[in-house]
Parts: sequence; structure tokens; C-alpha cells
Amino acid sequence: MRRMLGLELKRLFKARMVRILLAASLVLAVGMAMLVVSFTEYYYLDEQGNQARVTGFTAVREWKKTLKPYEGDLTAERIARMVKENRVLEEKYGEDTPLKEYMEIEYPVGWALALVRQVFVEHDGSPTPLTEITDREAANFYKQREQTIAAELAAKYPEHPSVQKKVAALNEKLQTPLHFVYGYAKSDAGDYLLLCLVLLGFFCAVLAAPVFSADYQNGSDDILRCTKNGRLKLAFTKMLAVMLISTVMFCLFIGIYLAIVNTVYGWDSLAVSFQFTNNYITSIAPLTSGQAQALTVVVGFIGLTASVTFGMLVSSRCRTAMVSVVVGLLMCLLPTILSIAGSGNLIQWLCCLLPAGGFGIQHSFYYELLGNTFLLAGPFSVWSPYVIAIAAAVEIPFFFFLAARSYCRHEG
Repeated sequence: MRRMLGLELKRLFKARMVRILLAASLVLAVGMAMLVVSFTEYYYLDEQGNQARVTGFTAVREWKKTLKPYEGDLTAERIARMVKENRVLEEKYGEDTPLKEYMEIEYPVGWALALVRQVFVEHDGSPTPLTEITDREAANFYKQREQTIAAELAAKYPEHPSVQKKVAALNEKLQTPLHFVYGYAKSDAGDYLLLCLVLLGFFCAVLAAPVFSADYQNGSDDILRCTKNGRLKLAFTKMLAVMLISTVMFCLFIGIYLAIVNTVYGWDSLAVSFQFTNNYITSIAPLTSGQAQALTVVVGFIGLTASVTFGMLVSSRCRTAMVSVVVGLLMCLLPTILSIAGSGNLIQWLCCLLPAGGFGIQHSFYYELLGNTFLLAGPFSVWSPYVIAIAAAVEIPFFFFLAARSYCRHEG
């Protein structure tokens, strides 16, 4: 079987479509990373006292220089000091803060003030004005964060007290004060990582679609089935070859992308608390940005592999490759379509259970880590990222053996 696998891999690597997909993975990996860097902006005062802007590598370098004094543990005392400085500024100037004072005092700490606005909220959900937050209240930032999370989830799941207990257990694992370093978490790199996974999902759908249906279509399958190594051994060989090529494609695409963005923004920035990502201070995931990045990649790979095996199952049932491609692409988009169509508990279950549920544009493992969504089944509740990871892992062998069985039972 090893010799058959080698011959099948050699045949696939010679295929024009496979080489195009591999080349596209290399080009897009570099292109996506450069897009992330190019969208980084930094504003400053020029020599004439006017606001100016730089982007790209220069902006990253200036942000690192500006936020260097704020790196380290974001203690409650530091938060209280930032809030007080902002309050003094607003009490002195109101909404007409001079540009110079704004750029020197408020602009560098805007990320921290955004966190405060999420934690201190009114009964209607609107943020409490910073001028109304006292020094003592600001010093209780982390306690107030827990109360805000508890209030949000109590309103969201009023009949499920088990959710509160699970949230409290996750919150206990979170190390506070949160650790801040400018870099990956303050960029769009995480969002573009998802886009990379979505593109890989499309590529893998195209790769898996013709594995069986192309031979059905051109009639060569009738001959291959009559050989000594036909049917089951042939099915396993074909599927393993496709899975190996999809793995190579994944490693190239994601490896190059992450190597570039992590180098540009700093590998040390992966130690920052995950809650600084997109200012989701109420996220209950007890992770660093590096850990969240690694989990997103691992679960993304598992989900892509599940999608590949599902695509091969479809291919074993379809007589034309085009139908297999359309169904495979639709499956990649289905979690996004469902999440746009609705947001109820049933929709959430479906999105999480689908093979592509971990790397959709609207619904993904990464976004579920940022959010606080629990799936409900009677009195039972479970955090959505757990469901996404476990479901995809179970679907790989399930779809693999269904595809092999379907191919062996196929009648020309």
C-alpha cells in the first residue's frame, strides 16, 4: 500500500489543479500577512502641529515605541490612574480637548479606556461616562468585570444557573492582572487567520471533489475496480493521498502567514492576555494570545480535515466532479449562512456541529473563544468551543470510513 500511496501522491502532484492550489497558498499567505501589516495605522503630530498618519511597518514600529511604557501587568492601580488622567482632561476641556493634549494623554491609552467602557455599564447596557467613574470604582476594575460578565450571562441564560457556575470556573483560571504587550492581539491578524482558513476550506473542497467522482465520470473507475488492489485498498490510498496534500497545503499557508505576522508584531506579544484581542475584556477564555492562536490553528486543521473527508464522501456518491465541488463549497459556507439567518440555540448547535463550524467567516472557533456562548440541551449546557473541537475530531474517522464504504459499494 505504501507503493500505491507514493504513486497516487506523484500523480496528484503532477495534476495542474494541485500545483495551482499550492502556488496560490504560497502567494496568498504572503499577501494576507502584508495586508494585516498595511492596515495598521498610527497618528502623530507633525512639526506644524497637525495630525499626520503612517501605516504599515512604520506604524507598527511607532506603536511599539509609544506603548512600551504601558507594557506589563495591567493592574487596577494603573487603570485608575489612566481613568483619572482622562477625567481631569475632560473636566478641563470638555469635548474640545486640544489636539496636542489629546495626542499626548488620551490617544496612547485609548485601548485601556475602551476596556473600562465595556466593564462599567449602565442598566440599559450603555457605557458609563468615564467622568462619572470614581478612582475607587476604577480600582475595582477586575471585580467589576466579573460582575458585568455575570449580569450579561444571567440575562442571556436566565433559566440555566449551571452556566454561571461554568463561567465562574473558567474565570478562576484566568490570571489577573491581565498582561499587556503591543502586538498580535492589537492587530487584525487573528481575523485574517480565519480568512486564511476559509480560503483553505475552499481549496480543500476543490481538491477533494474529484477524488472518486472524476473516475466515475471518465469511466476509469470501472477498470481500476477490477485490479488486484481495487476497491477498499484503492479507496484508502486515494483518500490518504488527498489528506496528505491538504495537510501540506495547510502547513504552507498557515505556517508562512503566522511566521510573517508574528515576526512583524513580535513573538513576545503572544504572551499578552487573550482579553486584549479586539478589546473583548469580557471573554472568559483563560488564555494568552499565543495559546488562542495555537488552538485556532489546531482546531482549524481538524475542521479542515473533517471537511476534506466529508468532501470525499460526497465525491464517492456523485457521478460528476462539478457536483462534488459545489456541495463541498456549500458545506464550507453553510455555518456562515446559518449564523446570518438566525442566532437561536438550535442554529448555534448546527453551526458548531458542522465540519466547517470552526473556520467560518461569521461563525468560528476563534470568535467563539472571544464570545461567551453556551449551547443548551435541557438542563445541560456546554461552552461552544468545546463542541466545535470535539465534533470535528469525531467527524474525521466517521466521514472517512463512510466514504470508503460508499466507494466500495458503488455500482457503475
